[in-house]
Amino acid sequence: MDKVGVLGHSTGGGAAIQFCGTDQRCKAGLTYDAFMRPVSLDVLQNGTPQPFLYLFSELWPFARNIELFEGYYRRVPASNRVITILGADHYDFTDLPALSPLAPQLGLKGPIPGAQVQKILMDTTLAF
Repeated sequence: MDKVGVLGHSTGGGAAIQFCGTDQRCKAGLTYDAFMRPVSLDVLQNGTPQPFLYLFSELWPFARNIELFEGYYRRVPASNRVITILGADHYDFTDLPALSPLAPQLGLKGPIPGAQVQKILMDTTLAF
């Protein structure tokens, strides 16, 4: 495989960024709430040259993660985009809200309807 596209959520999003920053086979990446702490200093400082779409939930605000992402984002192509889904929480990017009616009571989803988050994810992913 010499042309690879990657998608990752949370730590998997950080892994997608790390992979694309270190492996030339990566041609594009898509992340959902990328967790930046595992990303190497080299990739954080040099960015990634590939097209990327970064989706974030509004309600997953880790200050250090945001700081790391913003530093990294200054070093990526200007064509890359960040989309924040208002009303979404970190677990809205998983199947959990669809599988468990208890997710809202357990604080594992944001106030936006799960079906709406899934539609946004599907539409933006396919458009990318």
